[in-house]
Amino acid sequence: MSLAETQQIYDVLVQIDAILKGIEVKTVALQQRAPAVRENLKTFMQLERLALRYLVLARRMGLPEEYEQAVNAISRLVVSMRMAMISINLMMASNPVTMAIGFAGLAGVAIELGSGSILEGY
Repeated sequence: MSLAETQQIYDVLVQIDAILKGIEVKTVALQQRAPAVRENLKTFMQLERLALRYLVLARRMGLPEEYEQAVNAISRLVVSMRMAMISINLMMASNPVTMAIGFAGLAGVAIELGSGSILEGY
């Protein structure tokens, strides 16, 4: 092995070391942000649950037809958002089957939001 080849290998190893240090810094930053992300997700899920409960109560109050339609549209939107979140989580899995289920779920959300309820009548 010549001196030039040794120098080239050394340069590549220095670059790899720099990349690994960058990954380590980003990993630490993500770990520091994880509690805040968990808290935000928990808050979002509580708001979602509260919104759905409010919508159920509003539906049972005997509102006029146009309000009933608005409540139904908002309910569908909230449920579709949750379906999209679940589908995205499934797509991030390493198992190809769960990824396929996630893609199918997102397609279902797109159809649901684009053309009306595909499960209407069930």
